[in-house]
Amino acid sequence: MTQHAYTIADQPGLAFLADVNAALAAIVTNNSGTEAPVETYAHMWWADTTAGILKRRNAGNTDWISVMSLDLAISDFGESLITAADAAAVRILLDAAQDSGLIHTIGNETKSGVLTFMNSPVVPAATTAGQAVNKGQLDAFVTPKYLSGFAITAAGASSTITVAPGYAASSDDTMMMRLASAMSKTTSAWAVGSGNGGLDTGTIANNATYHFHEVIRPDTGVVDVAISLSPTAPTTGGNIPSAYTKNRRFASWRTDGSAQWVKGYSSGDRFYLDSIVNDVNATNPGATAVTRTLSVPTGINVDALIIASLAIGTAASSLYVSDLATADITPSASAASQITNQLNNQVGNCPITVRTNTSGQIRTRLLGSDASTILRVNTQGWVDTRGRDA
Repeated sequence: MTQHAYTIADQPGLAFLADVNAALAAIVTNNSGTEAPVETYAHMWWADTTAGILKRRNAGNTDWISVMSLDLAISDFGESLITAADAAAVRILLDAAQDSGLIHTIGNETKSGVLTFMNSPVVPAATTAGQAVNKGQLDAFVTPKYLSGFAITAAGASSTITVAPGYAASSDDTMMMRLASAMSKTTSAWAVGSGNGGLDTGTIANNATYHFHEVIRPDTGVVDVAISLSPTAPTTGGNIPSAYTKNRRFASWRTDGSAQWVKGYSSGDRFYLDSIVNDVNATNPGATAVTRTLSVPTGINVDALIIASLAIGTAASSLYVSDLATADITPSASAASQITNQLNNQVGNCPITVRTNTSGQIRTRLLGSDASTILRVNTQGWVDTRGRDA
């Protein structure tokens, strides 16, 4: 027991020296002892050797506050201040920040050393995959609208689709969520884990758009993938437990006439169909604006990747393809047009990127048309920013 009243009495030299040394010994051992010090002061430390806990006196000097176990390793100190679930959540964000170069490790490569972020030391243990950080824990570290990864692969003629690992902010920008490993989902009813169903409600439909969401249970940190008709959020409380309260849409894809996934893949924000789809094949389409529906997702706006083809006979013509949200403009050879054909029996082709409405539609308009005029629009895929510009 090394404790002291911290009052040095007026006394002869040797006794005075012994008293000072006793006070210093009490300080360096945090007033360790089986019982609390008799004389207490606000914010005083006490190493309670009976309970095995380091304690600190409160500001009012009325009670002791338990701080940490005397046997706790320094690498676990940070976690002793918060719950185990919250500690795991903090570790995941720090791991992601280190991987992106935002923080530096002073320790070993298992990330059990001291991490410093903005000069504030944090000591995480080894990373646990699939956890997240909520707004109350690290509000300043949530990157609004952030999304990376989640490439999808659809083999075609199959009810299974595969999702690559990804990392994203939740749709309400309150959590960072990581899908740590690739996951496959089928068109069956949702069940947690790879290889299981992903559908939030109902049964899969033919020729329909489905939206893919990363979902998380903030109470456990479990991350999964859900498939929904809704581009905003999957339905919970049925197939998906209501505890999955956070989500982020990361892809949208279509089924074919057999309620299986259309073959294709994505790379970043670009989504490609395995086979180009001829969505428009119109003879003598006229010279007025026409709304065209493309083989792209509905429920969201995308930038369609198309190849337009204009063949003419005797009537010169120009083609203008546009977003329905913009003004309807008459095409001309010198201004608004992507293709201009002036010669008889000429065929012009042009790759075009054009914004769709939420029904997957665009506008086409020709300068002139006759019985020999043929307009074709072929869809290759689309670009989807996946909520980053919302």
